[in-house]
Amino acid sequence: FSLASLEHSLTAVNLADLVDAACAATVIGVAKPNVAAYQFASRALGMLPEECLFFDDEIECVMGGQAAGMHAYWVDRQRATHAIEENIVCDLTAIPQILAELGKNSALVRK
Repeated sequence: FSLASLEHSLTAVNLADLVDAACAATVIGVAKPNVAAYQFASRALGMLPEECLFFDDEIECVMGGQAAGMHAYWVDRQRATHAIEENIVCDLTAIPQILAELGKNSALVRK
């Protein structure tokens, strides 16, 4: 959707202090699932794509995140449980478990 100002919108809903980088497709000129959108977001965060977790409820966008090198997970709200090994979660309560697993398998997880 188009926004007059993403920053003003975040401020209006009291979220601006919680967002490190806001990347609107209308501003950056590319949208998910284009790999360039994910690369833009990781650069805006000062991170490598493989240092990022990405969650979306559209499988095409998850595939775009994976193609960019991110740890990308499909949020399937119809599920009752997570299937983290399949990159499927039912909600964001899976984040601590995902971080723990990544910490076991990767030196990229920041402490």
